[in-house]
Amino acid sequence: MNKQRHCRNGYLVIWRIAIGFAIANSNLLSFAADVTAIAPTALAGWNGRVFVWHHGGEQSGLEQPVILDVARRLGSSALSVGLTHSGYTAEDPDGRSALLNITVQPVRLPLTSAETNILASQNILLKGSCRLALPTTWKLDVSLGVAGDEEQRIRRNLNLPNVLTQIGGALPLQIKWKDVPGPMLYEWLTNSTNGLKFTIKGQARVELDVIIRVTLDHEALTNWWVRHAGESSTISWIGGNEFIAISLIEEKCLLYDSKQPSVHTFDDPLLVELTSEIAKLVKMSPDGLMSLAKTDILSWQWSSSRRTTISAVFPVSADIAPGALLLQNPDLVKDLSGNGKGLDGILGTTH
Repeated sequence: MNKQRHCRNGYLVIWRIAIGFAIANSNLLSFAADVTAIAPTALAGWNGRVFVWHHGGEQSGLEQPVILDVARRLGSSALSVGLTHSGYTAEDPDGRSALLNITVQPVRLPLTSAETNILASQNILLKGSCRLALPTTWKLDVSLGVAGDEEQRIRRNLNLPNVLTQIGGALPLQIKWKDVPGPMLYEWLTNSTNGLKFTIKGQARVELDVIIRVTLDHEALTNWWVRHAGESSTISWIGGNEFIAISLIEEKCLLYDSKQPSVHTFDDPLLVELTSEIAKLVKMSPDGLMSLAKTDILSWQWSSSRRTTISAVFPVSADIAPGALLLQNPDLVKDLSGNGKGLDGILGTTH
């Protein structure tokens, strides 16, 4: 009964509400100004070279220029990759064997003007205002989805994953197979989805400076007053003005520029600014009771603009499939025991 009378008279003890809110949101006053956005997603069909970043109601295209390539042989343009095999097209006293040699090399391959035009036709614009920080370290690993046990064997023998700290550095790799049936080895090398692949992975970061404009939502402000003071012309409390600011933030009495990211956290300086503006409307009695008039707060005009940074961390990767290269370049496959041509040789086929 006593509590209800105080509410009707506008003597709402805001600090009681604020303390409950602060317990549930104890880190409110320590929020950084870094406002996150949805992590960029790789654009289909671009092999991890193009990402789309959705931030607020906008999107930006991001170029990830690092690919995993095959090194060239010293002094020539020939690819440093090859497969030799024996015992598949003709008998070999030592049985069937195969040896894959490949030297992989992470390199930068910027998009061409033709490729950027294709992206532009899809409304994906590469914005120079976005700052993209590529991984400082990459992890080189192997995958073979069609044969998990064989994947583990290869990984152990090659001491993978291996950390790479330099783009452009070449790393030679060698895989030996003994008495693996031809159709099985062919599947391992040529399966486009789950076949043998070498992959580099890392964590990239993208940032964009934005100006966030904040204003008051007067409809929400009116509802806030009704919830806490009913029909009273004043609201009173014991405590600091930051309790009112916290309550307004929590109950979404602020509007954000719709063209900017949807931000629902404040950094310390902005919270201080809001508290300072509220103080201009507040009256304090000699005994320390703070009060706020309904007419003052509902006619309150306040806005703020401040620069902040939205950012996102996201995984990037690039891979290479040796089998695809061998299919495209059959001369890179050598049959030591017969006349096999290309990868068909490990199926026992001669031409």
